[in-house]
Amino acid sequence: MRKVIIVISGCAGVLIVILFMVMIYAVRIPVRIMTQGRMVTMKGLIEQYQKNYGQLPKTLDGFRDFNKNCDITKDEWGNQLIYTVDSNEFITLKSNGRDNKPGGEGRNSDIILRFRTGDQVAMPFDSKQVQ
Repeated sequence: MRKVIIVISGCAGVLIVILFMVMIYAVRIPVRIMTQGRMVTMKGLIEQYQKNYGQLPKTLDGFRDFNKNCDITKDEWGNQLIYTVDSNEFITLKSNGRDNKPGGEGRNSDIILRFRTGDQVAMPFDSKQVQ
Protein backbone atom coordinates (compact mmCIF):
# COMPACT_ATOMS: atom_id res chain seq x y z
CA MET A 1 0.00 0.00 0.00
CA ARG A 2 2.82 2.36 0.85
CA LYS A 3 4.52 1.89 -2.59
CA VAL A 4 1.27 2.72 -4.37
CA ILE A 5 0.95 6.00 -2.47
CA ILE A 6 4.53 6.96 -3.29
CA VAL A 7 4.02 6.19 -6.99
CA ILE A 8 0.78 8.15 -7.12
CA SER A 9 2.29 11.17 -5.37
CA GLY A 10 5.33 10.96 -7.67
CA CYS A 11 3.08 11.00 -10.77
CA ALA A 12 1.13 13.94 -9.36
CA GLY A 13 4.39 15.81 -8.81
CA VAL A 14 5.47 15.22 -12.40
CA LEU A 15 2.09 16.40 -13.68
CA ILE A 16 2.31 19.55 -11.57
CA VAL A 17 5.79 20.30 -12.94
CA ILE A 18 4.60 19.74 -16.53
CA LEU A 19 1.56 21.98 -15.98
CA PHE A 20 3.78 24.66 -14.43
CA MET A 21 6.18 24.53 -17.41
CA VAL A 22 3.30 24.81 -19.89
CA MET A 23 1.95 27.85 -18.03
CA ILE A 24 5.38 29.52 -18.00
CA TYR A 25 5.87 28.87 -21.71
CA ALA A 26 2.39 30.21 -22.59
CA VAL A 27 2.96 33.39 -20.61
CA ARG A 28 6.35 33.99 -22.20
CA ILE A 29 5.17 34.16 -25.81
CA PRO A 30 5.85 37.79 -26.77
CA VAL A 31 2.81 39.91 -27.52
CA ARG A 32 4.35 40.93 -30.86
CA ILE A 33 4.54 37.27 -31.93
CA MET A 34 0.93 36.71 -30.87
CA THR A 35 -0.10 39.75 -32.94
CA GLN A 36 1.83 38.41 -35.93
CA GLY A 37 -0.01 35.12 -35.52
CA ARG A 38 -3.34 36.92 -35.65
CA MET A 39 -2.21 38.79 -38.75
CA VAL A 40 -1.25 35.54 -40.49
CA THR A 41 -4.63 34.07 -39.51
CA MET A 42 -6.33 37.17 -40.96
CA LYS A 43 -4.31 36.68 -44.16
CA GLY A 44 -5.75 33.20 -44.51
CA LEU A 45 -9.29 34.45 -43.88
CA ILE A 46 -8.89 37.24 -46.44
CA GLU A 47 -7.64 34.72 -49.01
CA GLN A 48 -10.58 32.42 -48.28
CA TYR A 49 -12.96 35.35 -48.68
CA GLN A 50 -11.44 36.21 -52.06
CA LYS A 51 -11.72 32.59 -53.15
CA ASN A 52 -15.39 32.40 -52.09
CA TYR A 53 -16.57 35.80 -53.37
CA GLY A 54 -14.11 36.61 -56.19
CA GLN A 55 -12.98 39.85 -54.59
CA LEU A 56 -11.12 41.14 -51.56
CA PRO A 57 -13.18 42.26 -48.56
CA LYS A 58 -13.74 46.02 -48.29
CA THR A 59 -13.23 45.96 -44.49
CA LEU A 60 -12.45 43.48 -41.73
CA ASP A 61 -15.87 43.95 -40.10
CA GLY A 62 -17.20 40.57 -41.25
CA PHE A 63 -14.36 38.71 -39.53
CA ARG A 64 -14.96 40.01 -35.99
CA ASP A 65 -17.09 37.03 -34.99
CA PHE A 66 -14.73 34.42 -36.48
CA ASN A 67 -13.44 33.31 -33.09
CA LYS A 68 -15.73 33.38 -30.04
CA ASN A 69 -12.77 33.84 -27.67
CA CYS A 70 -11.28 36.93 -29.29
CA ASP A 71 -11.78 39.55 -31.99
CA ILE A 72 -9.34 38.37 -34.66
CA THR A 73 -9.37 41.85 -36.21
CA LYS A 74 -7.57 43.33 -33.18
CA ASP A 75 -3.95 43.05 -32.16
CA GLU A 76 -2.92 41.56 -28.81
CA TRP A 77 -3.11 45.01 -27.20
CA GLY A 78 -6.80 45.24 -28.16
CA ASN A 79 -6.32 47.79 -30.94
CA GLN A 80 -7.99 47.42 -34.34
CA LEU A 81 -5.75 46.11 -37.12
CA ILE A 82 -5.48 48.52 -40.03
CA TYR A 83 -6.45 46.92 -43.36
CA THR A 84 -5.71 48.48 -46.74
CA VAL A 85 -5.58 47.28 -50.33
CA ASP A 86 -3.67 49.30 -52.92
CA SER A 87 -4.33 49.55 -56.67
CA ASN A 88 -2.02 46.58 -57.38
CA GLU A 89 -4.00 44.41 -54.91
CA PHE A 90 -1.23 44.39 -52.33
CA ILE A 91 -2.89 43.89 -48.97
CA THR A 92 -1.47 45.52 -45.86
CA LEU A 93 -2.34 44.51 -42.31
CA LYS A 94 -0.85 46.82 -39.71
CA SER A 95 -0.72 47.06 -35.96
CA ASN A 96 0.49 50.35 -34.53
CA GLY A 97 2.22 48.43 -31.76
CA ARG A 98 1.85 48.69 -28.03
CA ASP A 99 1.38 52.47 -27.97
CA ASN A 100 -1.21 52.38 -30.82
CA LYS A 101 0.56 55.27 -32.57
CA PRO A 102 2.14 55.12 -36.04
CA GLY A 103 5.91 54.57 -36.02
CA GLY A 104 7.63 54.08 -32.73
CA GLU A 105 10.65 52.09 -31.67
CA GLY A 106 11.21 48.83 -29.82
CA ARG A 107 8.01 47.52 -28.24
CA ASN A 108 6.09 50.49 -29.63
CA SER A 109 7.14 49.88 -33.24
CA ASP A 110 4.56 49.02 -35.86
CA ILE A 111 3.97 45.47 -37.05
CA ILE A 112 3.27 45.33 -40.78
CA LEU A 113 2.35 42.41 -43.00
CA ARG A 114 2.15 43.27 -46.71
CA PHE A 115 1.24 40.54 -49.17
CA ARG A 116 -0.71 39.46 -52.19
CA THR A 117 -3.08 36.53 -51.91
CA GLY A 118 -1.15 33.33 -52.32
CA ASP A 119 2.12 34.77 -50.96
CA GLN A 120 3.86 32.63 -48.35
CA VAL A 121 4.57 34.16 -44.95
CA ALA A 122 6.76 32.46 -42.34
CA MET A 123 6.27 33.09 -38.63
CA PRO A 124 7.68 35.04 -36.94
CA PHE A 125 8.12 37.62 -39.68
CA ASP A 126 10.23 40.72 -39.69
CA SER A 127 8.12 43.62 -40.92
CA LYS A 128 11.08 45.05 -42.82
CA GLN A 129 11.46 41.84 -44.83
CA VAL A 130 7.74 41.40 -45.58
CA GLN A 131 6.99 44.94 -46.76
